[in-house]
Amino acid sequence: MFTFTRHENDLTDHYMLAQTSLNTFAEEVGGKVIHETDYHYDDYKGRSAEIEMEEEGATLYYKVILVGQIQYQMVVVTQSGDVTKQKDKFFNSFRILSK
Repeated sequence: MFTFTRHENDLTDHYMLAQTSLNTFAEEVGGKVIHETDYHYDDYKGRSAEIEMEEEGATLYYKVILVGQIQYQMVVVTQSGDVTKQKDKFFNSFRILSK
């Protein structure tokens, strides 16, 4: 899944907003963050996490980054097996065509 939000108010701390987005996302889906790290795209830094949803038997992989006034979020959901190749292919396909 891919989504973006264009923020109306000026954003000053992109990294902190990315961290807040990660925490809010995990809370909203009822998941537990089991691993998180910085996510880099060109000169931009966001957040990346692996989120476990124990009751559903699912794992979510989440990335968020802000570029200017636009917040980009990407999510991969899996219920079993090794999805590393497919997950990486999806995340690596992300491109910002104009900034």
